[in-house]
Amino acid sequence: EGTWAFGHPTGGSGDHGLPDPNNGHTGTNVYGYNLTGGYTNNMIERNLTTTTINCTGVTGAKLSFYRWLGVEQNAYDHAYVKISNNNGSTWNTVWQNGATTIDDGSWLYQEYDISAWANNQANVKLRWTMGTTDGAWTYCGWNIDDVKIWAADPNGCPTHPGDLNCD
Repeated sequence: EGTWAFGHPTGGSGDHGLPDPNNGHTGTNVYGYNLTGGYTNNMIERNLTTTTINCTGVTGAKLSFYRWLGVEQNAYDHAYVKISNNNGSTWNTVWQNGATTIDDGSWLYQEYDISAWANNQANVKLRWTMGTTDGAWTYCGWNIDDVKIWAADPNGCPTHPGDLNCD
């Protein structure tokens, strides 16, 4: 939705904060909100949503990714990671920005326990949200790379990253 795209970020920025990266964490491409600059003022929520992920038989599910995020504190602008286990009918917040402005300026590893929503669920979707925003300062927004869902091995082995729906 909006200007979410997969491609090569150009190092652009909003009117405040540090710029987007010039490359992905791994390789040159990322998923990002406006790969040539920042998010806009007075923006409604815009989402990057995965296809359905089948987590049937999965336990101990975790989401990990690298982020490069610039967003003003949540009194003004918003960024979220959300999850649905009913194929997008309702969404639960996994993470949201808080009362401090985020201005990463480098790739930062993120890991979240999504087991409460993903374990043994057939219709899981993940969503990164940019917005809502106010009418003042803008930052570079979301840049996302190396997204993985981790799950415990049913035989009790340590967790391993995997392609849970074999695509």
